[in-house]
Amino acid sequence: MVYMSKNKILTWGDVAYATRIYTAGFDHEWEALEWMWQSWEMLIQSGLATYTNIELSQVVLRFLALISFLMELSLKLNSSKVFFMQFFQV
Repeated sequence: MVYMSKNKILTWGDVAYATRIYTAGFDHEWEALEWMWQSWEMLIQSGLATYTNIELSQVVLRFLALISFLMELSLKLNSSKVFFMQFFQV
């Protein structure tokens, strides 16, 4: 019997709860969630959230790196909303 590895996608729905917990109490919580959602959607579109069972840990690490980067950057920049709107050209 041959086992075919099917590609799966780690969607925003899969990580939204963890992201919500991570941003709880953050001054610009809803804006941060919006930025993270948009950023994660970009990674999905580029294929970086697609995985087989073996690659799942790599995709989860990409997600953690993304939210860590965005939160750290937001905390360091007092005007984070303006920065992200310019960065993502919203």
